[in-house]
Amino acid sequence: MFRDEAYKVKSVKWDGERDVEFILDSVDNDLTGVHWCVPRKDFWHYDRNWEAILVPGVFVTLWSTKGRSVVGLQVLWNDRWTDVWCAANHFRTKAEREVDDKAYVGAIMDAADALIKSMDDGAVPEVALKSLNGRGLSGNQAGEAVFQAVKKSKRGHILKEHWNAKWGVSSDGVVNPAVVEVG
Repeated sequence: MFRDEAYKVKSVKWDGERDVEFILDSVDNDLTGVHWCVPRKDFWHYDRNWEAILVPGVFVTLWSTKGRSVVGLQVLWNDRWTDVWCAANHFRTKAEREVDDKAYVGAIMDAADALIKSMDDGAVPEVALKSLNGRGLSGNQAGEAVFQAVKKSKRGHILKEHWNAKWGVSSDGVVNPAVVEVG
């Protein structure tokens, strides 16, 4: 069903997260100057410095179907074949990931700030914790917001005791409801 063909990279041209253009020479037969493109954003381990790894002279394997559609790319790196890309990959761009990361962390910090203000203004923990409602936070985000508020509020120790008791845990740390065992 699938076949692998080894090539030596003759040249490679990077265009940010858009297409990476390869010129390859076959190791298995006399094909030379094979042109192939793939989106950089869809590489596995997007933060890996592929630009320093996939350079002229390295060996790659293209996995293809019987119909010759390329479905995978591996590189010989550190004496072993390492996965680089798969046709099923359709990852977000770095800019899209950064926007999502900022929104995720921003929601945590906004919730933490509301908790800190409420606690420092003298609210009891039951009331202060209501500021988490309606924010669409995950359990992990809520736990991190409480953790930040416990660290930064003058009355954080009171919030921590109430929060942990709410989850049925006595701990020096702050309970993260995303990892609480149910059962």
